[in-house]
Amino acid sequence: SSAEHSFAGYLIRSKSAESTEGGVHSGQGVLDSLVYSD
Repeated sequence: SSAEHSFAGYLIRSKSAESTEGGVHSGQGVLDSLVYSD
């Protein structure tokens, strides 16, 4: 079997500048959407 790979967009992970540990899984970060405006 073969897998098909294709580009679907961007996944942005961010957290507070004050947070030095953790990430999305531990509740310290969030998933964001990237919006382009011209």
